[in-house]
Amino acid sequence: MSRIRGFEAKIQKELLQTHRNGWDENCEKKSEGQSCYTKDDAEKQQIAELVSKLPRLDKIFTVHRKIGEGTFSSVYLGSLRAHSPLPDASKRWFAIKHLVPTAHPARIEHELRCLRDIGGKNNVIGVDLCLRNLDTIVFVMPYIPHRKFSEYVGEMDAVELAAYMRALLIALRHVHSFGVIHRDVKPSNFLYDRENRRLGLHGSSFLSYTIREVASKRLYRAHEPPAPQTLADLLGTGPLQRAAEALGRRLVTSSPRRGLCLRKLCARLRGPPPPAAPGAKACALCRLPRPHCLCRDEAVPAAEWREGAGVAGFPDCAFALAARLLEPDPRRRPSAAQALAHPFLAEARP
Repeated sequence: MSRIRGFEAKIQKELLQTHRNGWDENCEKKSEGQSCYTKDDAEKQQIAELVSKLPRLDKIFTVHRKIGEGTFSSVYLGSLRAHSPLPDASKRWFAIKHLVPTAHPARIEHELRCLRDIGGKNNVIGVDLCLRNLDTIVFVMPYIPHRKFSEYVGEMDAVELAAYMRALLIALRHVHSFGVIHRDVKPSNFLYDRENRRLGLHGSSFLSYTIREVASKRLYRAHEPPAPQTLADLLGTGPLQRAAEALGRRLVTSSPRRGLCLRKLCARLRGPPPPAAPGAKACALCRLPRPHCLCRDEAVPAAEWREGAGVAGFPDCAFALAARLLEPDPRRRPSAAQALAHPFLAEARP
């Protein structure tokens, strides 16, 4: 029943948000005197074109609306036509992923094989059906109701965060056991149905690897790497340059950065800093009062922790694990299996 109530609440919220958006926000007039052409109209046209190119899809599913879009695909919410008379809470829902026609056949075949062999267990989303007509291909997968990561991350406590991280690492450990890495691990690819504690990793960017490729330093090369300056702000330029040197590369930056303290940063994101006392000493690096400083203390190793200590409701070992997982050198960064044995995740198990 909790799953049904959670789904009903999500549907009602989405309908309310659509109503609030209103006609005016979605309306885009091509020129003066022409009728409004809304985003809903554009989605309906895309859905109509999809089912016209793939008639079998229309016979099996009702395609309701677009729920996602990326470089290589668009994703739609669908339900079985046989379930049309049922209330929404009793229907079985699917994510229908339409691959762009320009995708290379080898890429499509590889992704489908990975979804078939790896998905469906250990928090990795599988595939229920694949339909193809000429260059129109869709993967039909289970749908997990979810919210944007930014909407709930600030509400998560240590217990929920540990469960979230454990589920993600279990999924990655499972993927790695097949000799495959996921090159695009990010919140939008790890769906979280918070109400019912369902999680699932999308496998849209699987990459097979061999022992030779690992030895040649190709492992954990990012599919969409963050900008080096973004990493430099968080980690500092020193760790990035040392990792590059260890991999036979050289990283040149416009200016050196010291990096931020994860513990201080978490405390700042969770609430305003305490007021600085009159006459309080300022940080020699950032010149801010000590309570406002986010600079990393090089004398305290980020990957070590103190028993019984914590920040903003999180134990110190949580920050130590985060520091280890952010290690830029892949040979020093723990594997998913090793991370699961870390005290923050091991001790918090129910």
